[in-house]
Amino acid sequence: MALQKEFTTAQGFHAPSAYARITHFSGTKDVLQVNVEVHKDLAARELELQPIAQYTLSLPLTHGATMSDMYAAIKLDSNFLDATDC
Repeated sequence: MALQKEFTTAQGFHAPSAYARITHFSGTKDVLQVNVEVHKDLAARELELQPIAQYTLSLPLTHGATMSDMYAAIKLDSNFLDATDC
């Protein structure tokens, strides 16, 4: 499971088919900390190239703890509003 979206980094690098995925998560009874890496595209991810961006998001546990729920919550973050499941 992952997300795909058009993405431009803070440095101005544009990736029309960026590939974002959860790399790690941990939590307490109230909050999940979710690490997300963004790669230029799926091919860059498969080649294990460096991500073009990384985020750590704090998600309320009320969104659920399944991977699907975490990705749904990530899509509510301003960096991933237009993302689609892939």
